[in-house]
Amino acid sequence: MTDKAVSPWRNLWVRFREDRIALAALVVVGIILLLALFAPFIAPQDPYDLSGLSLRDARRPPGWVGSGGYVHWLGTDAQGRDLLSAILYGLGVSIQIGIFAGAVGLVIGTTIGILAAYHRGWFETVLMRII
Repeated sequence: MTDKAVSPWRNLWVRFREDRIALAALVVVGIILLLALFAPFIAPQDPYDLSGLSLRDARRPPGWVGSGGYVHWLGTDAQGRDLLSAILYGLGVSIQIGIFAGAVGLVIGTTIGILAAYHRGWFETVLMRII
């Protein structure tokens, strides 16, 4: 007999590959992460650069060719900023906030869990009731 033990990670990967919805979700999340990472290179306009704004380009429809010479694929807002650029740059900010909030929750939760495990008794009960 040559039965090999399958690692839990290998088993997880095999099950993950068989689930089409999970693979589609992974592709979507990967695309979002890549768009956020390469936003400065993809976005037609830097939304933080105020010198490139023109109020003549305000509230333009999608596909409008602005005074800067580039196409506003999703149109512009009331101040002439490109909406696609704002969304791409906003992706990066949202991901940073999510990672920071997750890290803060991890630190607080781990600290409370360690305190509850160390002190036991009524202290643990109170902490776990609060959480």
